[in-house]
Amino acid sequence: MVSRRKKKIVIPGLVLSFLFSSIAYSSDSIQALLFPVSLSINGERVENLYKPILNYNGDAYLPLRFIVEKTNGKVDYDSSTKNIDIEYQNTDPLKSEVTSLIKDENFHLLLNSEKKIYDSKEPINMWGTLRYIGEDEITITHGDPLLIYSIKDSNGNYEEMGIRTVLLEETFSPNNEYTSKPPLYLSESFNFQKSKMSSPEQFLQQTRKAWKLNPGEYTIGVRALFTQTSTNQNKELYTEIVIQVK
Repeated sequence: MVSRRKKKIVIPGLVLSFLFSSIAYSSDSIQALLFPVSLSINGERVENLYKPILNYNGDAYLPLRFIVEKTNGKVDYDSSTKNIDIEYQNTDPLKSEVTSLIKDENFHLLLNSEKKIYDSKEPINMWGTLRYIGEDEITITHGDPLLIYSIKDSNGNYEEMGIRTVLLEETFSPNNEYTSKPPLYLSESFNFQKSKMSSPEQFLQQTRKAWKLNPGEYTIGVRALFTQTSTNQNKELYTEIVIQVK
């Protein structure tokens, strides 16, 4: 057993609503211990964990918002009802009501949407797929991510995902596919830019469910940027779908 020094801290009861899901307590505070451990998610080490991990009665407690957002979800807190709302994208197989397609001699790029018209309170379920239609195995290199999503509204407000300038390699056999979904942080970033607020912190403090799109018409686009290694040829494919939020 590894020996470690434990430091006691006191957590106000208000903070508990964010950190603990089912702790019974009779006063407005509890005592917990700092738990100096590392954290990995799906085998990837989490760096810059800006909130402490705590040990309370032998269980580890992690900062809720940090963990949910690290696993591609979003958290909203309603102080009037003291309710925490966690939202993840639907990962179940879906049928698309509308599909857009662009193709070249080797690849199809598809963008699918479960619906043409969404209610403003429901998740927007869209996904993009890069499908290899060639006959021989092919290798491509690309940045991260391979599929880059964008949002534009009818007033010309626009936001696109950033891309990390790393060199990743993918090998496709005939009919292989690469599929992903627009991340929730993209619509949140779009709404922040549209708000004209001075800082993301101010925007998140003042905006409930900041990742939700307001009623209106939106063009959702997906772009694939990659290099075909056998020919050293740069490729760019783009397609888009117009949706309505009511």
